[in-house]
Amino acid sequence: MRSARTSRPALRWSTWAILGGWLVVLAAVGPLAGQLAGEQVNDTAAYAPHDAESSQVRELLAEYGADTGLPAVVVYHRAGGLSGRDQAVVAEQQELFAAETVGVVGEPVPTPDGEAVLIVVDFDDEDAGYRGAQQLRELAETDLPAGLAVYVTGPAGFVVDSARAFLDVELTQVLATVAAVALLLLISYRSPVLWLVPLVGILVAVAAAQGVVYLLVVWLDLTISGMTQGILTALVFGAGTDYALLLTARYREELRRHADRYEAVLAAVRRSGPALLASGGTVVLAMLCLLLAEMTTNRSIGPVGAAGIVVTMLVMLTLFPAMLALLGRWVFWPRVPRYTPSPAAQPSVDEPPSVEEPRSVWHRVAQLVGRGPRPVWVVTALVLVAMSAGLLGARVGVPMSDTFTHDPPAIAGQQVLAEHYPGGSSLPADVVVAAGASEQVAELLAGVAGVAEVGEPTRYGPWEHLPVVLADPPESAAAEATVGAMRAALADRVDGVALVGGETATSVDTDAATARDVRRVIPLVLGLILLVLIVLLRAIVAPALLLGTVILSNASAFGLAWLLFDRVLGLPGFDNQAVLLGFVFLVALGIDYNIFLVSRAREEVARHGHRAGVLRALTSTGAVITCAGLILAAAFTLLGVIPVVLTVQLGFIVAVGVLIDTFLVRSLLTPALLLELGRASWWPGNPARESC
Repeated sequence: MRSARTSRPALRWSTWAILGGWLVVLAAVGPLAGQLAGEQVNDTAAYAPHDAESSQVRELLAEYGADTGLPAVVVYHRAGGLSGRDQAVVAEQQELFAAETVGVVGEPVPTPDGEAVLIVVDFDDEDAGYRGAQQLRELAETDLPAGLAVYVTGPAGFVVDSARAFLDVELTQVLATVAAVALLLLISYRSPVLWLVPLVGILVAVAAAQGVVYLLVVWLDLTISGMTQGILTALVFGAGTDYALLLTARYREELRRHADRYEAVLAAVRRSGPALLASGGTVVLAMLCLLLAEMTTNRSIGPVGAAGIVVTMLVMLTLFPAMLALLGRWVFWPRVPRYTPSPAAQPSVDEPPSVEEPRSVWHRVAQLVGRGPRPVWVVTALVLVAMSAGLLGARVGVPMSDTFTHDPPAIAGQQVLAEHYPGGSSLPADVVVAAGASEQVAELLAGVAGVAEVGEPTRYGPWEHLPVVLADPPESAAAEATVGAMRAALADRVDGVALVGGETATSVDTDAATARDVRRVIPLVLGLILLVLIVLLRAIVAPALLLGTVILSNASAFGLAWLLFDRVLGLPGFDNQAVLLGFVFLVALGIDYNIFLVSRAREEVARHGHRAGVLRALTSTGAVITCAGLILAAAFTLLGVIPVVLTVQLGFIVAVGVLIDTFLVRSLLTPALLLELGRASWWPGNPARESC
């Protein structure tokens, strides 16, 4: 007892030291969090692999002095034909653009039917194009004649719309996530005060994570988009809530075993720390696997996500327990856990509860699994397989025209261009060939279906550049198919190098790179997670079992998602990035709940035997993991407020997958399979022997 008393002042002082340390950290990196949005890059070309054909074209043209800036296309349209007043306004605005913007303003180009006219304004780079396109919209929409429509489209217009899609709803996403997490914590804890403690910890983690990521962007020259920042917010909120719920549940148990709350919180961290570190470590490793991706946007999510999880773990393992200890037992009011010197043993799931402790829902679930594990896992597996059948006929690939969930000005402008000009006239493909080969290339391309016009070549040193107008809008699937046909026509049939670039080719290359990333990253993620589980559980059978359940859970989540996207929303397919990131996040986050369950099961098996240990683990972790799953699903669902198909798909896939893991895999399938396999689950280890 004396040693316990002398340790209490040290625990109190260390608690205050932790609190002070985090205040210093927040003061240092907190102000940087607000600067992260200013580092976003939303130009598609910036994310294409450097060795992609479109990237090579862009670099060659830039190297030899060709104009490789970011053009904006201003389109004026009036059904029935432009009036004389309309044409005068267009001429006036052309002069205004030249005087007020930093771009190079071209001449107006009318359509043969007289219903539309376009002006191309070239900007030097993405930053100038972003600011310039915004300025063009403000200037062009001022004092227009009634009935004359104007749109700013082209690459610069798409950059503005992509950025606005994230920036306009960034605060909405954060506030909605805070509200959802607060509500679910309030329901879970059933305390008017306790829910504030994890919420404060999570908000600290969000601010610190964004500040750290800002430093990574500056120091490591990372390229991030608005989507990356949205994912970081969802990841920190979801993971932080998971860790908080796990620690709080364990702390409540320890308060009944320890009279001193500082000792109780220390015991809670010691007991739940290994599972929490394994869970977070799994996510970090999965995120870092993305460093091997070709796509810059996929690669950047790796260190960003890993940094977010590391910061969240540090906050929830230090600051959050410190706040709990400083606040004391009253924070659990009205259900304050009391110190019980000789706590009664937890009732067996096979025994009826006492009058004072009515049986919980999770006692009844454990009884169901314990009575017939084989029917439980067989039926659950069949349900998951049936859900997976929704993947039959699934398609992958979303053209630029379907990037947004609504039609922003850039898309609307492209639709006008497609109606009145050759579809790709505003954004011709760039074909670069060796000097002297342009005539041969022009003849070959003229015979490709989907090519409307091959322009005159321009010589740049040892290269020649041919602008090629496509018959279809540059953001359409048809235009992407034409680029593929052009490359096939030029392959092995031209003397020297012949490369096809431009905006449409960039979209083709990014889709292809992401498809390769899927094949490269996913097997590595699965292999690393298997190794983590083997080390954590000191077994081979149980880790292989858990990985198999997660793969089945993923398939069922994607199956349900495809039914929604195809039958309800009418989307053309899965976004390539949604497939990669959805799978990585689901494997990394979905395995968390199995880790929480099975690590607790291993602890209970060592004390009570295999069957009782598994069922006790299911009972004790059921409520915590269920609430954690609901909150994580809510955090990712709220990615859907961003009006971009990728984030909507990613949010839905992860949310559905987490709910499947929560209510089917972790609650029924995993414990039933562990009971079916018996003590062989822990082979070659033996928890009972290791506890001796």
